[in-house]
Amino acid sequence: MTKKVILDCDPGVDDALAIFLAVRSPALELLGITTVNGNVGIDQTTKNALIVLEQANASVPVYRGMKQPLEKPLYSSSDIHGKDGLGGVNLPESEQKEESLSAPDYLIEMGRKHKGQITLITVGPMTNVAVAIQKDPEAMKGYKEIISMGGGVGTGNITPVAEFNYWVDPEAVKIALEFGLPFTMLGLNVTHQTILTPNDFHFMRIVGGNEGKFISSIHQAYIDAYWRYGGYMGCVPHDSLAVAVAADPTLVETVHCHVDMATDGLTRGQSVADVLNAWNDKPKNVHVGMKVDRERFRDFIFTTLFPEHEQAYIQYKAFLSSQ
Repeated sequence: MTKKVILDCDPGVDDALAIFLAVRSPALELLGITTVNGNVGIDQTTKNALIVLEQANASVPVYRGMKQPLEKPLYSSSDIHGKDGLGGVNLPESEQKEESLSAPDYLIEMGRKHKGQITLITVGPMTNVAVAIQKDPEAMKGYKEIISMGGGVGTGNITPVAEFNYWVDPEAVKIALEFGLPFTMLGLNVTHQTILTPNDFHFMRIVGGNEGKFISSIHQAYIDAYWRYGGYMGCVPHDSLAVAVAADPTLVETVHCHVDMATDGLTRGQSVADVLNAWNDKPKNVHVGMKVDRERFRDFIFTTLFPEHEQAYIQYKAFLSSQ
């Protein structure tokens, strides 16, 4: 039985890969995509979601979300994802158009319609989710769970302690954390246990036809940024892990603990995860990802994207292990 999911995202190169995986995974039924300001502005993230779906030959409704955080000024990471959010690759616009309903209103509608059935996957700032909660908390209680790529335990990438998605709108994250839905947080401490190399994207280009070429081409600027800023020879598929865990929760080991969100001062944007249970009087509200099965996660990416080339992937893995 497939799991019904909605993907809230800010495409973004790693969001694009996550969209492909959500579309292709036989374990998931992607009901809709909601966009939010984040990696680039809302006009571009919405346009990019439609472009990625076109490249994936998929018809999934797209709903435009919030153009700015609840309180914080606008910020984007075009230095990482390219000015257009998709690596600066010249891509044709999609023939599909966005839906007229706003992202928060769509989330509310679906929470009411499919009570207890939908997993909400968030891989960008959580502004849409927070606005929907504030507008209609009863409807938002209708979601089965939230799986969120964001935050981290003891690490950051936009400040020494804050991860980008949560830092962009920490007030929204705090609202979501305190709302009471089952919540899984997949932060930098666990996503950085994985990496895709230039060889991986070359393999995609060889076996994946036009789709493999698209995925490979948009990641080139992303890979360059990882080398420039972190000395990585490759890139981390952050958002893909949230989709993978929705499809197979056993990919990641978690700790159930209390998580709070810092919204001011030096630590603004930090997800404070009490993995030591020092605050034993506070409720355990989040399952925090701590360890990922790297090999099975990589297998999920390649076999989901290119199931018809499973034998080629086995040969590629054998080649890597022989080096």
